[in-house]
Amino acid sequence: MTAQIAISGRLGNDPKPHGSEEKPMTTCFLFGEVEVRDESDISFPVNLVAFGQVAKLLARLDKGSFLTVSGKLQGSTYQGEARYSILVNDIVSAKASQPRGGKAKTWEQQKESADRLYGKK
Repeated sequence: MTAQIAISGRLGNDPKPHGSEEKPMTTCFLFGEVEVRDESDISFPVNLVAFGQVAKLLARLDKGSFLTVSGKLQGSTYQGEARYSILVNDIVSAKASQPRGGKAKTWEQQKESADRLYGKK
């Protein structure tokens, strides 16, 4: 299943940069809500995957940041459980959970921080 979607929610973890400065990729988890006509809102976890400039922007956010993204929704099942991911085309809006101070990190510094956080050398 694939569909174009816009979804809002809070980041469930710090975005993790992958790749290089030339070919950046960022992954993270968004806990979002989707309005369904004639039903209550459905809340579910969504994995976000972004490439290029969008990946660089996403990598600057922190866990708890509120954002709205648009992209291609992809659904699958694993052991009978529905899983969703969004290939992010655009970050429509974002509000950081807390202001960042100091000098912005380069892509390589962000990647090194994520590798340390997730136990990679």
